[in-house]
Amino acid sequence: MSTRALIGTEHPSGRYLARRIHHDGYPRAVVPSLTAIVHHVHGGDLTAAVAALTATHWSGLRHPAALTGPGNAIGTPSEFPDPPLAGCLADEHRGDQEWAYLISGHRIHGYLLVPRPRYRLAFVAIHCWHVHELPAITDAELAAVQRAGYARRRTERNTITGERR
Repeated sequence: MSTRALIGTEHPSGRYLARRIHHDGYPRAVVPSLTAIVHHVHGGDLTAAVAALTATHWSGLRHPAALTGPGNAIGTPSEFPDPPLAGCLADEHRGDQEWAYLISGHRIHGYLLVPRPRYRLAFVAIHCWHVHELPAITDAELAAVQRAGYARRRTERNTITGERR
């Protein structure tokens, strides 16, 4: 089973416009790829990076080691030419995406889909990175973000079901 994600832009109102990433959508895979896409492929030009990332849905983003300079393909485009997904973070979600990486200003907000009361699913904020700090983020930091996200999901699920662990 793949970890699916969304990559896109977020408006201050909480509305978003995003594309799907069908494989390897967890932070330890996506954030290093975003770092390479923004800083190596597009030379720090966030506007160009966002335009490239939101041009299509993705089967997967390329590994950072493969993203060494301008002109590199940033990922494998999905074979499904669907339009971008638009929505509001506060709304109920029925998709199979686990994570969402939404860019607003010079920040990338990481969200995780968690269970809410009445069998709803909603995105909750897990972490926020400034674009300029991306190159300094370590794998250990990303692993901690990932663990925190999954712990939050477990806590939400246990709160709803009344389980204690």
